[in-house]
Amino acid sequence: MNYEILLREIEAFIAKYVRKHDNPKLLYHNLFHTQNVVAVTKQIAKHSSLNEDEFFIVMSAAWFLYVGYYKDKTAPAETSADMASEFLTNSGVANEAIESVKRCILSTMVNAMPDTPLANIICDADSFYLGTENFSDYNKLKRKEEELFSNISIDKNEWKRNTILMLEHHQYYTEYCKSRLDAIKQENLEKLKKKNPILSLTENSIGSLLEETVVKNDSIEKE
Repeated sequence: MNYEILLREIEAFIAKYVRKHDNPKLLYHNLFHTQNVVAVTKQIAKHSSLNEDEFFIVMSAAWFLYVGYYKDKTAPAETSADMASEFLTNSGVANEAIESVKRCILSTMVNAMPDTPLANIICDADSFYLGTENFSDYNKLKRKEEELFSNISIDKNEWKRNTILMLEHHQYYTEYCKSRLDAIKQENLEKLKKKNPILSLTENSIGSLLEETVVKNDSIEKE
C-alpha cells in the first residue's frame, strides 16, 4: 500500500468535508488548526524513530483528529474515530492499523490517558500549543468557540482558573516535547498566576485557607 498517496487522499477528504460542512463557530477546532497539528505531528514523529506503518498511523490520526467537530460537537473524538475508521476501511487499510488510529484519536479525550507510544505523539501534538508563545491566542479562541456553541458568556476569571488547573495537571509524554515545550509551558502558567494570584490557588490550598479562616474566627469568638 502506498501510504504517501493515501495520506494525500486523506488530506483531500478532510479539506472537502470541512468546506462542505463549514461552521464559522469553530474558531479553534478548524482546518487551519488541523493543518498545524498535522505539521507538529510530523515534527514529533521525525524525532521518534517510527517505521512506515507507525508514521502513517499518527499522520492519519492527526488529519482526522478534529473533523468530528464538524459533525457532532457533543462527541467529537468518538465521531472523528468513526469517520477515520470508515474512510480507512474503504481504502483497504488493515484492521490493526485502523484500531491504532482510533486509539490515538480517543486518547485525546478529556480524562483519557495515552497508553501507546503512538498515542503519546498525538496527545502531545494536540496539546503542543500549551508550550508555545502563542498559547494565549489559542486559549482565547478556545474560550470564544465554547461561548458560541453554548450561547453562554463564560466568565474570564473562571476560564483562567480552569486553564491554570489544566496547565498544572498537564504533562507531555514524548521526550521531544518535554525537552522543547515544558519550560515555555511553565512560563505560560506563571504568567497566568501573576496576573491572577487568587486564581492560582489550588483546590487544596483554597480548602486550607478556608479552614484557617474558620479557626481564626472561632478563636476570636472564644476570646
